[in-house]
Amino acid sequence: MKDTKARRNRKYTDKLSDGKKSSVAKIARDSLAVETLGELAVYSAALPYQSFVAVTLAKIMTLMGAATGSVFKYDPQSGSTSIVLWHGMESEDVESFARQSVSENVPGLAANCITQRSPILITQPLADSRLATPYFRKTIEKYRLTSAIALPIIKESRVFGAMVLFTSGEDIFSEDDVAFLMAVSLPVVSAFEAHEHVTEINHERAKLWGILESLSIGILFLDQNGNVTNFNRTALALVSMEQGMLIDKSVEQTIFPHLLNAKNGSAYLRFADVPYDVTEEVTYIAPNYKSITAHPPARWNAKFARIEDGGSVFIFSDACTERKFFASQAALAEAAVKYVRQPVRNMMESMSVVAVAGELNSRQNEHLIKAQKLAEKMWHNLRLVEKSVEYATGRIKPAREALNISDILNKAHTRRADEADAKGLSIETTSADGGVLYGDSVMITETIDVVLSEVIDSTRAGTSLRLTAETVGGNLKVEVLSDNSMPAKISNPLAMQYLRSFFDYIKGDIDFNPQADTGRMKPVVSFVIPM
Repeated sequence: MKDTKARRNRKYTDKLSDGKKSSVAKIARDSLAVETLGELAVYSAALPYQSFVAVTLAKIMTLMGAATGSVFKYDPQSGSTSIVLWHGMESEDVESFARQSVSENVPGLAANCITQRSPILITQPLADSRLATPYFRKTIEKYRLTSAIALPIIKESRVFGAMVLFTSGEDIFSEDDVAFLMAVSLPVVSAFEAHEHVTEINHERAKLWGILESLSIGILFLDQNGNVTNFNRTALALVSMEQGMLIDKSVEQTIFPHLLNAKNGSAYLRFADVPYDVTEEVTYIAPNYKSITAHPPARWNAKFARIEDGGSVFIFSDACTERKFFASQAALAEAAVKYVRQPVRNMMESMSVVAVAGELNSRQNEHLIKAQKLAEKMWHNLRLVEKSVEYATGRIKPAREALNISDILNKAHTRRADEADAKGLSIETTSADGGVLYGDSVMITETIDVVLSEVIDSTRAGTSLRLTAETVGGNLKVEVLSDNSMPAKISNPLAMQYLRSFFDYIKGDIDFNPQADTGRMKPVVSFVIPM
């Protein structure tokens, strides 16, 4: 029975590793992977967050044909999870081999799921001769986390911002692949509020997140000795110095000198076309990680604090609240968006081509449609990032002009009219005359547009919406209301966090649970734009 199963697995993965197979075969594999997620969730329900991520990624690797099995071991003292992926071994040898690998921490076989908010799973599958087979290498190269497989799996398994990094000494991921992986993380990475312990740990810093939190992912290409072999522009754009990140000690000499070699208050990373402004007084501190009690206090110095937990280093800026630092983060966001835009568009178009081909059965088509919807949402979130970057970098200069509030509401409505019609929604606009206001009509229109788009996205077909505005204390208060019979609510954690951070930046305010109206319409969201 075991032999039959092993042969079936080999036959299946052989088919997947055939580069001549069409996208339809990949979609079929995606469907198989998605079907296992229910079991995966149950299997991982009692595990800490980092273990859940590690187990999920290991399962994905198995389904992709990159491994025929996996085993994990969670260490509560260090907060890490060891993973061993194996391939081409008989099932009766797997358990003992995996246990030995985990217990002895054989170099290159154990993978540590290092977690800050966004985990990095590092594997080195080619270090052992039993794994270094041409077939294994080919499978990894052919079927890494790209295209339709990454989107539904990462979304459905709720792996927030998780990245897989193959440390083979060569760049298995191309720059476009890295950009795609970052894009996939955008719709899911900021749902940290769903994880109680993450919210608790980072409660004081929560307001600083949002616009840039999708960038809190580090991707480093390491050789077998743990040295950096490639740190390209896209990878740089994924690094968020604001968040704090675990970086292997061996990387310290390669990256830190560039980050910390400030001249005249500015540093330039020579391995990227992205200027990164820092002040000479910036220090790097370790966040108070309440969920990991084994970490001793950090040793302070002027450059960075090191956590003595086996060579890892936390970096965290204490200048996050300064506009200058925020703008430098926005510069990284801008670069990231530049590299992500086209790969995302290509992915959406390729999925449309597959759908038109009509070669899918109903189950596969269902998964494809789901992936397409997620891709559209991802594209929308990219636009949110771009708008935030424009304000953070000062590209949209605040103006002071007499405002016609009615015209502004109509412009915002007009922009979203087609989107609302496509969902079967009706929108009306009303404004109360509270005197002449002076402000930036472009900023106000863009702000209303971004919020209205999120409301439309989260509203059921057939709902009537009303966009209202009035002056309160010299500022502009805007509300979006919906039918009481079909109440709408913005529930996308990413959108909510982006919007919170955005309003923090413009010194405004947004309420996702405004006081309910007793009339026919119920407020969905209320926000104040300072004048």
